[in-house]
Amino acid sequence: MKGLAWASLALAFLALPLSAAFPSFAHGVEYLGVTPTRIRAEVEPGGSFHGQVNLVNLGSEGIRVSSAVRALHCTDSGMTLDISPQCGWVRVQGDDIEVPAGEIRAVDLRVRVPPGEAPETYHLALVFRREGVITEGMRLTPAVAVTLELVVLPPSESSNKGGSALLPLLLLGFTLALFWVLVLLFFKLGRRLWKG
Repeated sequence: MKGLAWASLALAFLALPLSAAFPSFAHGVEYLGVTPTRIRAEVEPGGSFHGQVNLVNLGSEGIRVSSAVRALHCTDSGMTLDISPQCGWVRVQGDDIEVPAGEIRAVDLRVRVPPGEAPETYHLALVFRREGVITEGMRLTPAVAVTLELVVLPPSESSNKGGSALLPLLLLGFTLALFWVLVLLFFKLGRRLWKG
């Protein structure tokens, strides 16, 4: 977990070296932030999670970004972003997102874990990146990211028993049927005793 905390911090401060090296780029008319920087989703197999990310444009011009989901791998030598099957479990609203100058754009995300998945924790990154920008002879791809800690929970007892939700209804129905049978028998026996 220690490596993951550093990875979150590294993604949050990814723009810091750029601001020192390219002041006109980092402190110019474009500045895009994201909140929250970390999301934890706990989902059972076959279940889903809904969340929201806010893209904040503190610049003076509109920014258009694209979204991507990548697997985040942390090692002693650094971190990498790769494509994994779990990336397909996450859907971000819109591939091409426009954030007007000085505004906040809410972006919905949905996570669906396929049925039958084993319990495990996956570390993903929701990356929002702009088209490459040429600055001082270099092509840069500015991006911000949100780390997503996806915890696949063990299936609950209720999801293991398919008919467990029907059991109380069946018992109630059986009890009511037995009650009415006893009431009818009581009236039938009462009439016979009454008649003589």
